[in-house]
Amino acid sequence: MKRIGLSNRAIAREINCSPSTVGYELRRGTPEYSGRGRRPRYSAKRRAAVYRANRVRCRRPKRHLANSSFLRWAVEKITAHNWSFDTCVGRARLLKRFAGQQHSLHKNVV
Repeated sequence: MKRIGLSNRAIAREINCSPSTVGYELRRGTPEYSGRGRRPRYSAKRRAAVYRANRVRCRRPKRHLANSSFLRWAVEKITAHNWSFDTCVGRARLLKRFAGQQHSLHKNVV
């Protein structure tokens, strides 16, 4: 639509969204112009790649690997004694077995 000369407002009216949304989408899917050769055009594939790259950074990092000693202990109790995960967390807290990691025993794995 942009190629045929429509403005962001006209495109937004057609697809029923905000003109700024159209502008953001076009900007994210169009690479920078280096000043040489043809001007780059919008590409949906490029936009999808940018979206995926941004999504990698948007989640809170998982910290369960920091508690690997607890996880090894919990797996042993679950398999050997048929404990539930909540039982493992409760027992570890009761015995203060992983005192330095206690604040995040249950939050990080579930």
